[in-house]
Amino acid sequence: MVPILLIYMNGDNIFLKMDIEGCEYDWIHSMTKNNMEKISQIVIEFHWPFDFYRMNALKKINETHYVVHVHGNNGPGSYII
Repeated sequence: MVPILLIYMNGDNIFLKMDIEGCEYDWIHSMTKNNMEKISQIVIEFHWPFDFYRMNALKKINETHYVVHVHGNNGPGSYII
């Protein structure tokens, strides 16, 4: 799959759609809280969120945004986190 990053800006209203094949966690960790607050909506396809580094990235997003929808894929098995 080809990584996708779409940014729509209308003044101070920023919409971000991201599917960057596992690199989303590095991007989240690189963002400051101030920069995250500038994005009004984020749509991200998360890959393999099963370790502390990745879970901490999800916690960071939770500081500035709300989860509206989550669903799993047809991947193998389940994980308890």
